[in-house]
Amino acid sequence: MMNSLKIRKLLPSDGLAVTQLYFDTFGIKVDPSYWEWKYINNPSGQIYTELAFDDDRCVGQYAMLPMSICVDGVETDTLVALDNMVHPDYQRRGILKQLEKALAEDRPNNIPYFTFLNENSFPMYIKHFGWTYMGPLDVFMKPLGVSSLAMRNRAWGILNPFFAAYRRFHANRDNHLTAEPFTVFGEEIEALWNRTKASLGVTLNRSQRFLQWRFSEAPIAYEKYEIRDHGDLRGYAIVRMQEKFRLRIGWLLDLLVDNMDDVNTYANALLAVEERLLDRCDFLSLISPSINYEKEVKHAGFKKVPKGFLPHQFYFCVRRNDYANVAVLDREHWYFTWSLHDVL
Repeated sequence: MMNSLKIRKLLPSDGLAVTQLYFDTFGIKVDPSYWEWKYINNPSGQIYTELAFDDDRCVGQYAMLPMSICVDGVETDTLVALDNMVHPDYQRRGILKQLEKALAEDRPNNIPYFTFLNENSFPMYIKHFGWTYMGPLDVFMKPLGVSSLAMRNRAWGILNPFFAAYRRFHANRDNHLTAEPFTVFGEEIEALWNRTKASLGVTLNRSQRFLQWRFSEAPIAYEKYEIRDHGDLRGYAIVRMQEKFRLRIGWLLDLLVDNMDDVNTYANALLAVEERLLDRCDFLSLISPSINYEKEVKHAGFKKVPKGFLPHQFYFCVRRNDYANVAVLDREHWYFTWSLHDVL
């Protein structure tokens, strides 16, 4: 190991060094305002981050961000491991192990941790860091059209009538739910969360303050919709529109509705959001909240994406540590959305 390597904690002035490391490692440019929002302005508590420097060059990071989850309605602090990386020129030198060891000296051990790993980091976390593999995540997509492809090549437009017929087949003409745009997470949504959280098992704590930070203060464009039934609030949905794979995809980052056990409520909420996205995206994508919800997802016309079509797999892992409730190690006790998976 090079003698110039130093391990130290994150400083507020490290934004440029870390974003450069992110680009060197993944080839993705991260705006400094995004880094500051996620690491410095995070309202959930102390951030645990260790950095490796070779002289003035940042060559590694191990980060755990604080979040809050609910376990059967009880709010619980947690840490999510993400953005952990080592510069390509410094890999296979044990740097990530050094960073993890340094961070372990400070982080609490009476709370659970969770993370989502790719193929490269998965073996390290399981064999050396003590995490438990909970199983893969199922991704579902529904075709809404091929408008973006048709703009490049008119021939693709021939598929739009077939997709329209597919949507009509899965539509519910008696659907009373509508998706209405909103800007501020108000008291109605806070009340919605308080009356539904006990029924969701293990899931992200959707407090009003967290949702405002996550989806309103982020330097990212999100579309926010209230799900209403004749004026009464029944839920909310968060969508991010993105060009990817030469397609315009709507990522359904979060969906929460009351009466979650009713197939019509959940499926109709998906259909209401879909109506807002027609002619603006080609596919709507979501993570199935759990196996118990797959029937509702399929009822709305979503199809599971075969693993071979995904650019990479998502390895969901948990460390229970000294946390008493073993429910966090039950994969089917979790309620998933894209917002739990990553800070997109």
